[in-house]
Amino acid sequence: MKHLITIISIVILFFSCQKSEPIPETYIGTWHGKEKIYLTSKLYTITIEMNGEATYKKETYINVNSSGKVKINGDELRIGKSKFSIDQAPTLIDTVNNTYEMILDSVVYSR
Repeated sequence: MKHLITIISIVILFFSCQKSEPIPETYIGTWHGKEKIYLTSKLYTITIEMNGEATYKKETYINVNSSGKVKINGDELRIGKSKFSIDQAPTLIDTVNNTYEMILDSVVYSR
């Protein structure tokens, strides 16, 4: 039993010390999205910091706020417990104004 507890402790320690992959630079910044549904609009804001921390806000008749570490795994982006499907990774769309666009869960975000 002692050996099992020791092995489990070592495994937990190993995984808790793993460094996560750095967030690609193109994701860093404050992103704004808007979605029109009938007569109302949903406003979205995602802010991703260089240290990997992020906030997500959805403003509508019910406001949603989430914060935590950003994790990107394949075509999924997570901010804390909120997860998004990456339909389009950040793409430079205007070189003069340095404007980027990404699409998460079919919502277009720009920064």
